[in-house]
Amino acid sequence: MIINFFCFQPILFNEQTFFYLQSNNFIPNKNWEKVDNNYKNSHCCGIVDYLKFIERHDLYLLNDFNNTQNYEFKFLNGLDFLHLNQEETTHAVFYDKDYKIFFIVFKISIELNSKFHTDNLIGLYQNIRNELVVDSINGNTTISKWAENIREYAIKSINEIFNDTKSCNIIENSGYIFSSYSNFDFTHIENIQSYKDDFLTTNHHIDLIDEKKESFENFSFLKSKSTEMFNYANSPYIFFLGWRFATIYGIKNSDDLKLIPIFLNLQNIYFQIDNFYKPYLSKLYEEIRFNNDYNSLNDKVEIFDKLEVAFQNLIFEKSKFISELKPFQSEIFEEMENYWGMQKDYDNIEKTLQICQTSLDRKLSIERNTIQEKQSNILFFLAIIQIFSVISISVDFFSLLGLKANGEHKSYLLFLENNLLLMLTATSFLLIFIAYYKQTYYRVKKLFKKST
Repeated sequence: MIINFFCFQPILFNEQTFFYLQSNNFIPNKNWEKVDNNYKNSHCCGIVDYLKFIERHDLYLLNDFNNTQNYEFKFLNGLDFLHLNQEETTHAVFYDKDYKIFFIVFKISIELNSKFHTDNLIGLYQNIRNELVVDSINGNTTISKWAENIREYAIKSINEIFNDTKSCNIIENSGYIFSSYSNFDFTHIENIQSYKDDFLTTNHHIDLIDEKKESFENFSFLKSKSTEMFNYANSPYIFFLGWRFATIYGIKNSDDLKLIPIFLNLQNIYFQIDNFYKPYLSKLYEEIRFNNDYNSLNDKVEIFDKLEVAFQNLIFEKSKFISELKPFQSEIFEEMENYWGMQKDYDNIEKTLQICQTSLDRKLSIERNTIQEKQSNILFFLAIIQIFSVISISVDFFSLLGLKANGEHKSYLLFLENNLLLMLTATSFLLIFIAYYKQTYYRVKKLFKKST
C-alpha cells in the first residue's frame, strides 16, 4: 500500500516585493512555464494534475528543477514498516498570478511493507510534519535535508527574479499537511470508533481541536443515503480537517473530492491574510493614527490604495474559485474558513480599511484647510503691503501736485496729502478686523474664560 502526503508551503515576501507584485501585472519569465491542461512534466509526479482543478488561476511552475538525490530524512529512514518511494517523492514550486503568491508543494510517497500494522499510523503525521515544517514551539527546530535543500533552492530562484537576496523567506509553522488514501481497510479493527479517536488525538494533538473531529458528519455529502461510506458513525474511514493537518482515509475515489486544490487555496488565502494584510494594515493604521504631517500622510494614500485594491482582488479571486465548486466542496471550504477564523478576518480588515480611509481623509482635509488658511493669510498680508505701497506712491504724487497748485486747489491737495496716509491706514486696519474678527473674538473670549 502507498500513502501520499502533501505539504503546502507558502512563501513570505518582504513589504517592498509585496507591493511591487500588487502594483504590476507580474509574470515570471526565466525558467518559469505557465501550467495549463496541455502541460506535462515528469518530475512533478502528478502534482500538476491535482492542481489543474484551479485552472481558473494562472499558475506558473519553476521548470529549473532542483533534482536533488539527497533523500535524507530525520525519522522516515528509520521506520522499518515503510519504504520511501523516491520516484514519487518530489516537489514543485509555483507562482499563482491571481493570488500574487509563490508556494511550494512537497509530496512524500511511502510504501507500507509487511511489517506495517494499523497502529503504525498513529504518530505518522507528526513525523511527516517534522520532516517538512519548522515548529520550534512544539520542539521541532530543524527539518529534513531533503526539504531544506528544496526550500533554499526555491528562495534563491525567487530572489533572482527580483534581484534581491532578501525578497522572500519561509516562516515557521506555516506549512499545511494533507493526506488522502482510499484503500485503507479498518473493518478488521474491533473497536473502530476508539481507534479513530486515538488516531486523531495522537496524530493531531498539536491542533488541540479533537472536539472537531466528528462535526464534519453534518456535511451533506457525509450524510449521503446512497452509500454508507460517508457515514462517520458506521463506516470504517477517517475524515479530519484540522488547523495544521487534514486526513482522509478509507473514502473510495477520495481524489475526486478535489480537496488538494481546495486546501491549497485556503492555505494561500489564510497565509496572505495573516502575514501580509493584517500586519501591513496594522502598521499603516498606526502610521496614520499618530501622524499629522501632511506630506507624510499624502504618501500613505498610494500605499493605502494599493493595499485596498490588493485585498479586494484577493476576495474576488476567492469568490470566483468558490463559485466553481460543487455544493459539498463549498461546504468544506466555507466550514474551514469559519473554523480558521478567516471570515472574521475578512470583516475586520474591511472595517479597518474603512476606518483608515475615514481617518486619512479627515486628517488630510484638516491639513489642507490649515494650508489653505496659511496661504490666505499670506495673500492677505501681501495685499496690505501693496496698499501701503500705493499709499506711499499716492502721497508722493500729491506732494508733487501741491508744488504746482495754487489757491483753493492747493489747500485740497495739502489736505489729501496730510490725511491720505491716515485714511488708508484706517481702511487697512478695518479690513484686517473684518477678516479676523471671529478668530480674535473667540480667542479673547477663551482668554477671559480661563482668567475667571
